Amino acid sequence: MELCNLLRSLFLLFASLLLTTCSSTDKSAQKVPSSDSVQAEQPPGPPKIDRQRIPPATTKENVTLIGAVVESIELVDSVQFKVAIELRTAIPAGGAESIAEPGQRITVIPAYMSGEAGSLDMSNDRNKRLFDVRSLKQGDFLLGKISLSQNGKWYLIDTKLD
Repeated sequence: MELCNLLRSLFLLFASLLLTTCSSTDKSAQKVPSSDSVQAEQPPGPPKIDRQRIPPATTKENVTLIGAVVESIELVDSVQFKVAIELRTAIPAGGAESIAEPGQRITVIPAYMSGEAGSLDMSNDRNKRLFDVRSLKQGDFLLGKISLSQNGKWYLIDTKLD
């Protein structure tokens, strides 16, 4: 019986030594920083980006040449209007990918050019052509250039009404 108690005590001592040894770490491998070089540890995250080294993003021109049938025209005021059209042809300008497809129905608004003071310059030939679109009727054919803005609006950039 005493032999059993002795063996049990030795087993418990051996097991506790084994557990203590396995859970300890090598303190000599750890470096304790001096008080003047202590820095807060940064959590891992995305790398910091030096914005001065990155060139600004370039945007592709998304102008498309179109042939379209006028479905309706809504006069907004004495200058502005909205034209609902059905695209019959859509050819991207400059070899870019097309953002518009034949058969697509869209509503375009004129992209008038501003004058020197930021006002509408009606002496500009392009503005005159865009303004003349107001006189089109349902079923008339429209040849022009359109562009899709970042806010999702379609703009009529130029037109040929001949």
